[in-house]
Amino acid sequence: MENVAIMMSTERLLKQELKATDQALSRLSHADDSEALHDFRVALHRMRSRLRPYNEELKEVRRLSRKLCSLMHACDSARNAEACSVLLKTLSRGSNSQEFHGIHEIQTKALRVMQEKRMEAFRVIQSSYPHLRLRACELLESLGYGSVRMSNSTVAFKTWAVKLGQQLNQALLAVWPEMEDGDVHHARILTKNLRYFLESEEFLFELRWRNQIITGLTKTQNLLGDWRNTRLLADWLTDMASVSCGARARKLVSAALLEDVQGFAALQEKEALPGLIYIATRLSAHMTALRQEFDVWFNDGEIAVLLDRLDELREGRTVIH
Repeated sequence: MENVAIMMSTERLLKQELKATDQALSRLSHADDSEALHDFRVALHRMRSRLRPYNEELKEVRRLSRKLCSLMHACDSARNAEACSVLLKTLSRGSNSQEFHGIHEIQTKALRVMQEKRMEAFRVIQSSYPHLRLRACELLESLGYGSVRMSNSTVAFKTWAVKLGQQLNQALLAVWPEMEDGDVHHARILTKNLRYFLESEEFLFELRWRNQIITGLTKTQNLLGDWRNTRLLADWLTDMASVSCGARARKLVSAALLEDVQGFAALQEKEALPGLIYIATRLSAHMTALRQEFDVWFNDGEIAVLLDRLDELREGRTVIH
């Protein structure tokens, strides 16, 4: 009975997320819709997270999962450009007339890059998504007719949740305090995978603990995402400084990102990079504030509660029916 309920739940979720991808795709052609690509990627990610427990046993699911993964990766550059553009707009607030022209130039270049990457992603989606959607519909039909079945989907789902929780536990412990880009990205992906997986399945997990874990995962995902976006913008600013103004500019911007903000106030008057320096110092302050948030999250008990819940998931204590 449990197996049937899980398969029906999978069928229902695939239909829901296919509808979400269709709606997001219809909005992607509108340049002023800043959430369309994000919504499209989230729907793909939710489908892939739900299908992961089936991958080992069902080749139809493996093929679809690979296609979902490829399409998501094809949109990575556009997603990164959009995130940088949004953060750049936020950090630009409060600038004075001295920095205005430099910041305007930076924003113009960022907007151009974002539009180019967005169009590239749109072309890939238009080319790849119809075939992917057809495969997903074929899988849905197979689920509906009962021609695709796992031998024990209940065990597979429980095993996957335990495995993912254990991996995330280890990944989160590796993040702080070094905050290495690779560790942060890895932990963020695992956080999203487990969150979307738990959100998709209400049948196997006790509601109270499930909701608590999802709440903790959501906050962790947001923090890790904010940090990743700051690092992406930092890399983009230093590259832009080097291309536009030479190696010395790269050093100045890198220094502004790493050192005390006040120590670079004089550079805004003496250097021909007032916009870059202003954004870099604002970004430095933003990174400092984020580190403080991480410090609270990791050292004041909230992350400990989440990790304890993940241990309960791993050990089967109270969480899994």
